[in-house]
Amino acid sequence: QVMIITLADIFGNHLTKGGNSVVASVTNGAELDARSIRVEDMANGTYNLIAFITIAGSYSISVGLGDIDQTLPFSPLSLTVDAGSPVALLSGASGDATRYGIAGRSEAFSITMRDLFGNIISSAGQRLEVSLYRVSLGEYVLAQSNFSFTDGLYEGFYYHELSASHLLSVVVAGDH
Repeated sequence: QVMIITLADIFGNHLTKGGNSVVASVTNGAELDARSIRVEDMANGTYNLIAFITIAGSYSISVGLGDIDQTLPFSPLSLTVDAGSPVALLSGASGDATRYGIAGRSEAFSITMRDLFGNIISSAGQRLEVSLYRVSLGEYVLAQSNFSFTDGLYEGFYYHELSASHLLSVVVAGDH
C-alpha cells in the first residue's frame, strides 16, 4: 500500500522541494516489524508512505514532521488490510466427513482458507468445487455437493450413494 503525502507551508502552498524529515509509525493494530512502514522523500514536496503489512486487520498510522510526537494535521491515517488470495498448502478441510461418510446421507465439513501469510480468509465470494475419487475403481464419482458461507466460515456438504473408499478433494477456483 502506498499513500502520497503532500506537504504545504502555513499558507497552504504546496512545497516543491523535499528534505523534510517525515516519519511514520503504527500506533494501533497488530505488532509489526519496523520495516513494515517507511517514508520515501520524492524530492518535490511529496512523500510516499509505504506500508508492507502482511497481517490482516485495522491499523492507525501516525505521521509526524521530524518526530512522531509532532503529528501532521491529517494524522493518524486509517488502513484496513484484508487477507489475500487463498493458498492451497495453508488451507484445509476439517470435520468427521473428511475422514468417513455414510452412503445415502448428506455429510458436512468445515473449510478454512488462508492466504500466503496465514491470514484466515473470512469473506464470502470464493468459488469452491468438491469431487470424490473412488479409490477401488480409480475413477471420479459425481457427488451432489454445495457450500455455504456463514459468519466468516465456509461449510461444505456432499452426498453420495456408493459405499467404498473415496478421496475428498476441495478446489478453490478463485481469481488468479
